[in-house]
Amino acid sequence: MRDLRNASGSLRLLIRRPQFDKDELYEILTTVRPLYRGEPPRDFAHLAEFNTEVVARIEAVHRSAN
Repeated sequence: MRDLRNASGSLRLLIRRPQFDKDELYEILTTVRPLYRGEPPRDFAHLAEFNTEVVARIEAVHRSAN
């Protein structure tokens, strides 16, 4: 959650600027990490849907950067 809050705050600051480039956006978005990769640990099973969404979004950012 801390990663998402930090990224959200950084994005708010970035969009207030008249211009920003793809690298600046990518730098912020790559700070967001999933809780886990692969099968969810028992303690995080209830968050599996949210984690899957985070992983998908991270992978989309990486694909768009290449």
